[in-house]
Amino acid sequence: GSDLDVLAVTDHNIIDVELLKGLRSELSKKGKTLIGGVEINVKLRQTTIDAYQLILDKGKKRDYFHAIVWFDMDQAAEMAAIIEDLFVSAILNGGNPEGLSADSLRALPRREFSRRTKGIAICLEDFQERASALRHFLIPHENKDRSLSQYLPNGSPDNPCLSNRDYKDRLFYYSHAMAVEGGEKSRKRISKGLASELNTTVAALLFSDAMTIDEIGSKFPWIDFDGDLESLLLAISDPESRIRTSDRCPTLP
Repeated sequence: GSDLDVLAVTDHNIIDVELLKGLRSELSKKGKTLIGGVEINVKLRQTTIDAYQLILDKGKKRDYFHAIVWFDMDQAAEMAAIIEDLFVSAILNGGNPEGLSADSLRALPRREFSRRTKGIAICLEDFQERASALRHFLIPHENKDRSLSQYLPNGSPDNPCLSNRDYKDRLFYYSHAMAVEGGEKSRKRISKGLASELNTTVAALLFSDAMTIDEIGSKFPWIDFDGDLESLLLAISDPESRIRTSDRCPTLP
């Protein structure tokens, strides 16, 4: 009964291909589209940090940040294998108190595997190398928990972290126009603030997150696009006219 035409399921650090296939089939019967998705814990290699003289946050947010990956459902199995491989390696290298083998980890139910990844992060560079041939968007969180700017702080106007800002600007954050804001109220702190500080235009995808089961289908972004990954880029690059949040616009704007 939802007005949503396009949906994505973004579980933490897992892609349940069979679940997505079943959901895609059911949604297609109703004329709706499913985009593949996953939310991942990401960090940078120490060699990258050293090379660009990056400054990590001094608090508990310095170990990793969150990013959303959207991908073509026809490549869901390939993306799932990449995500699983990277997190299996990360668990074996640091967060495996039970001493499970790689085969044992792969055999776990998807939700149980996700639970084992809590506090575990994969390297952005490893993901980029493995997923470069797949059509996808990687969108760092911003103005949400575990945001990119909690991991690589921008600093203050009086004491800016210029190396962090330059790295994010050149690499994948501002240059890809993929900052994720927490909602309309954060625009003055993210998009408009960065436009003033960095003299650059930053597009944003706005969310009004569903926090409970009952809110799914009632808290979401309204996005004016054609329902595929290519046209989504245009919407994200023009949020002023193409994106609204359901908490600000409860009916189709």
